[in-house]
Amino acid sequence: MKLIDISKLMPDPEWFEKAAKARKGAGARTGTKRARYISGKSEIWTELRPMMVQMSAGKCWYCETKIKRDYHDIDHFRPKNEVEGAESDYWWLAFDHTNYRLACPFCNRERNDDEFPKVGKGTHFPLLNPSERATCPEDDLSREIIKLLDPTNPGDPDLLNYNEYGLPITSSNACTRELKERVDESIIRYHLKCKELVNSRRTIAANIDKYVQRINDGKNVEACKENLRCLIQPHAEYLSHARRCLCKHFEHQWVQDMLATT
Repeated sequence: MKLIDISKLMPDPEWFEKAAKARKGAGARTGTKRARYISGKSEIWTELRPMMVQMSAGKCWYCETKIKRDYHDIDHFRPKNEVEGAESDYWWLAFDHTNYRLACPFCNRERNDDEFPKVGKGTHFPLLNPSERATCPEDDLSREIIKLLDPTNPGDPDLLNYNEYGLPITSSNACTRELKERVDESIIRYHLKCKELVNSRRTIAANIDKYVQRINDGKNVEACKENLRCLIQPHAEYLSHARRCLCKHFEHQWVQDMLATT
């Protein structure tokens, strides 16, 4: 997970007019009529998809996987029509651009697989303090202690790390029980133990160790450095994991210079 600056998602004035009109329409309805109305206005949030793709070089904001062109989901971080285990949803945020997250289907859609039942975010939005859940536009969202890591929230991406086998783990920054709970829940909800993801991360870690060793041995130095730069470029898949793997070799001055300039 890499920090996404949500302030860079800047729709034009015409979009805000359409969003405000749609929110007013949603507010005039209740229950299933409201849910159908909101779902029928999906073109409002999908209009922002190209901008969101550009913000992350086409990568899922949750897992950093490059998403195929036809599979970019726009996740409503606070669910728009239903919240698992809660009596209310966040309908008033359905047309709020700051509530949108670009997601791959594996992170966004609830599913069962052979190894991990009921993974994927779906309609889940657990809180550590459920009694403080906002139920209407007038409620204070800042009172909620969200149990999921948010890629747009500074500090959240640094709570997640990966071991040498590519498995997601809590980082040293997750120093309280509450923070560890948030990481554990996010690993499940965002399906971060998916075999394909684990194998990809493991391969990155192995390749970085291999290139560093070759450079230190004086073998194909420039080619290996170029390979490392490709792994830590902003557009690269699993960028945050790759940079952390390279940071393990921070005692080398050339590694410090590469991380500082790439």
